[in-house]
Amino acid sequence: CMAETAENYNPDANVDDGSCQYCGGGAYLIECGGGSWASEVTWALVDNASGETVLAGGAPYSECHNIGGDFTLNMQDAYGDGWNGNLWTVNAGTLYSEGLTTGFSGTAEISLDGY
Repeated sequence: CMAETAENYNPDANVDDGSCQYCGGGAYLIECGGGSWASEVTWALVDNASGETVLAGGAPYSECHNIGGDFTLNMQDAYGDGWNGNLWTVNAGTLYSEGLTTGFSGTAEISLDGY
C-alpha cells in the first residue's frame, strides 16, 4: 500500500496494488500471513496487565481492533519449523512485524497506545 494515511502503509512499496486498508475510528489493523504453510501458524495477544488473551488467530488474518496497552504476542508453529515467512503486523506509529524464524514457539513485546 502506497497511501501514507492507510493502516497498512508500506514506505517501500512502489506499485499501487489496491491493498490499502482503513480501519476508521482510530482502530489498529492487525494482520498475519504472507508466507507458506499458514495452517501451521497460531498466535495470541495477551494483555500484560491482566494476563488475559485479548485477541487470537492464525494465518491469514486481517481485522481492525480498538485496543491499547502493553501486550505479549505468543507465537506458535504446529510443525516446529517456524512461520515460513508469515508475519504478524500492526502499525501503531511503530511498525511491529513479528514472526518465528524457527521452532515451535516464541514471544514478542507489543505496545499500543490505544484510542
